[in-house]
Amino acid sequence: QLVDQLLLIKNYKLAMQVNRQVLNVAPNDPIALLMSARILLEAYDVSAARDALDRLDGSLGNLRAYQLAQARYFQLTGRWVDAQGIYQSLLIKHSDDYEVRLLMAVLRREKGDAEYSKADLRKVPMSSPLGPRARVELSNTLLTQGRYEDAAAVCQSVLAQRPNYLEGVLGLVRAHLKLKAYAQARTTCQR
Repeated sequence: QLVDQLLLIKNYKLAMQVNRQVLNVAPNDPIALLMSARILLEAYDVSAARDALDRLDGSLGNLRAYQLAQARYFQLTGRWVDAQGIYQSLLIKHSDDYEVRLLMAVLRREKGDAEYSKADLRKVPMSSPLGPRARVELSNTLLTQGRYEDAAAVCQSVLAQRPNYLEGVLGLVRAHLKLKAYAQARTTCQR
């Protein structure tokens, strides 16, 4: 679970260190091998991740973590329909799985389905642990649509509730830069 938490906050280096400690003790532990694959996917080492996934036996196929790793692999290799199918099946089982909803929204944005992406992101409540991240992803989706002022407003609302949320600050800076509001971007960076 610690590795999962580290992946959520994007601390891949520490996640790999913790996972290596587990693998040093139990080199064939399927969950640790699965976590290795997930870390490699987040680091965009797709071929090494594929090798790690291939080393796992079929008994993990029903585990959520395995399914998420498979979906991420499919997403990174351009097999979007396969990835979306996995995310949809997970959401059918648990419609309040906000991590999966967030991943589905990012996939949809990558596919060019901005409206579906925004709808998914708005279903993640701000009060959930992934709420701020979902709002920043909403801002990123708005940026792809050229809606720079709306993107900035979304990030400002995140920062009003979580003033030190780094992803929110970076999202606001991106929006300011798109708006050519360079002084505001600089001020945001300096706060």
